[in-house]
Amino acid sequence: KNNLRLANWKRSLGCRCQYKAIVDWCGCSPNDFTSGDFDKIKGMSDKLFGRKFEAVVNQDVINRLDFHLFGEYPSGTPALDAYWENVYNADDFGESYDDTTMTLYRSVTRLLRSELSQCVSAGDLAHVEDVHLYRRNDAFEALIIKIRYGPADNGGVFEVKLTPKVQSTKALSNLRVPSFREMSVGAKFDKKEYIYRNYASVLGLATQVTFVMRHASGTAADVTLNFIAPSGLVVKSRQLHLKAEWSLGDVAVDFEGSAEPGVWTVDVSSQSPAVESVGSVQFVLYPREFDNTEVVVDQAGLERVGLKNYLHVREGLDFREQLEQYVDSITSKAWLLSGTCCMSQPGKPCPGLVQCSMTPWSSLSPDPKSDLSEIKPNGRIR
Repeated sequence: KNNLRLANWKRSLGCRCQYKAIVDWCGCSPNDFTSGDFDKIKGMSDKLFGRKFEAVVNQDVINRLDFHLFGEYPSGTPALDAYWENVYNADDFGESYDDTTMTLYRSVTRLLRSELSQCVSAGDLAHVEDVHLYRRNDAFEALIIKIRYGPADNGGVFEVKLTPKVQSTKALSNLRVPSFREMSVGAKFDKKEYIYRNYASVLGLATQVTFVMRHASGTAADVTLNFIAPSGLVVKSRQLHLKAEWSLGDVAVDFEGSAEPGVWTVDVSSQSPAVESVGSVQFVLYPREFDNTEVVVDQAGLERVGLKNYLHVREGLDFREQLEQYVDSITSKAWLLSGTCCMSQPGKPCPGLVQCSMTPWSSLSPDPKSDLSEIKPNGRIR
């Protein structure tokens, strides 16, 4: 019987009990539609509803369906390959708040203040108003952070584009083990959609890190993973068996008391048919300057957030300043402030900054594909 719905069942991916940690049953659920499913969608003219579409996983299939139903956008239409998703707002102090991510955001306010020293004074209080995830061509590109310096009525408001420096995903080719396709490291890996749900890979010292190796199904292999701390020490080693019937293998690692802040490296070598270096990927374990939303102000606070053995506070110098400098040094290694735009100028204007509404990556830039208008007389939206 036709129920007018098209569900994207891929049972080899959707029936892997991946939600047992949060539910008490092991069922199956449909996958998101992606670009590779478009021909199937197009061929189902008797269906009115599709399950499931998720722009943060695949925007392209939504665009292609939109074009198929309503026609192509005019040549030169902006942002067709872009997607923004709000991940933090200062007025929503709930699930979007996290001590580790807030430490990163506050660090960016200090680094940006240094870049805007001509127009933002040291005494202007910084306020992170909201943060957007920015993806292009269905890949994470940057965090877009909106920052206000000074009072709400006449302070300067900016958006900064924060781009990762660390390579956490690496395509694999030209190896003597040709079945290897890609390796990556991150957190909250969704086995059903092949995506890390910690999209920007902001990982804290207590975060469970997951290494993923994609390979050609039909071929089994074994690899050794060495997790190397910023100090150069191999802290953890793991063996990963890649099953012939699956196209990926994964290993989750907790660092417990050995979680040193900074840039980590996962060195990977194959064990069969012969020992061979595969390569490496990196990730960042980020420190905290907040403890349950409260600012860390002393040695006891450092111990609670896991920094006692890594930040050696010098007597006679300002504690907070030393902690902020330590955090900012890690931010500078992990992230690049790759662009800044202006929403409103401070009392002393910042020279050379473009308005955010005219900056393609800004959350305020035009995005015609996401505009909502009144339904037309023929029942269409455009």
